[in-house]
Amino acid sequence: MTDQVYETIRRLEEAGLAERVPHKGAVVKGLPLAELVHVYDVRRLLEVEDARLGAQQIGPADVDRMQTEYELMRAAIAERRVVALLDHDEALLTILYEAAANPVLVDSIRSLWQHCRAYKIVGAQGTLDTAGDDSLWRYQERLVEAARKGDADAAAAVNNESLIDATSRIRVQLAAQQDAG
Repeated sequence: MTDQVYETIRRLEEAGLAERVPHKGAVVKGLPLAELVHVYDVRRLLEVEDARLGAQQIGPADVDRMQTEYELMRAAIAERRVVALLDHDEALLTILYEAAANPVLVDSIRSLWQHCRAYKIVGAQGTLDTAGDDSLWRYQERLVEAARKGDADAAAAVNNESLIDATSRIRVQLAAQQDAG
């Protein structure tokens, strides 16, 4: 196994999303897709509002930090480093969300991210493997621009679109599971 795979497994274990099973190694704990849809629905409620609030309050230095995380995220995409990509994506979002100055909201969002981390890793890898799919960076690019302009409505709209897109991919997988079962 590569170092990146070991690192991914270690992080999943730390987050309580994987466990060591005798004679099997590390096994990812399942989050049923139906439950994952609910997690994404709650994420959308919280993250759309936090993006709106953050874009109203964020300063130029924090927008520059978001831009740096965006560039690091794009580099991780080019290098096909899925965990790094997600880390930089979450760092970018956290900068915006923290600008809203509501730590309870940020902590709630981070908790939801941890619930769906294993799915995000698998989903991001699948997207990397799909030629021409720009969904791993397109929304973040627009979000940084909305934050730079202090455009709260645009920031909220970008997050809404991004999470609806992710939820629709989960629903497709859920339908495929039900058809196969």
